Amino acid sequence: GLSKTCQQMDPHYKWNPSLCPRRPLTKPSNPVANGGYDNENSDLILHVHDVLVSSQGVRYIVQDILGQGTFGQVAKCLREDTQEFLAVKVIKNRPAYYHQARVEIGIIQMLNSRCDPEDKHHIIRMLDYF
Repeated sequence: GLSKTCQQMDPHYKWNPSLCPRRPLTKPSNPVANGGYDNENSDLILHVHDVLVSSQGVRYIVQDILGQGTFGQVAKCLREDTQEFLAVKVIKNRPAYYHQARVEIGIIQMLNSRCDPEDKHHIIRMLDYF
């Protein structure tokens, strides 16, 4: 990409994401709740290069938004330790959606462990939740 081209032109070039402006990905992106972290729809306002950290300390770097819906949004993230791209579902900050997400976690765990433990049928895989 562009970073490699710049390095070819100047071997001392190093791209630093912290110097880039924080481009909001969530629509609408106006902060109105939760100390300025959530928008009017109770969605966490995500920006390019935001870091989501799991309870186990795994870091997921937000790259883009894959979609938004009734229950929240799905972000394309880079898992920092493995350099894998993954989808991270971010639930709206509302109690009913939180409880529904807990039910969804249980269903996906059951599908992964009982119905397709070897991933032969390519059912969605849940690697982490937090």
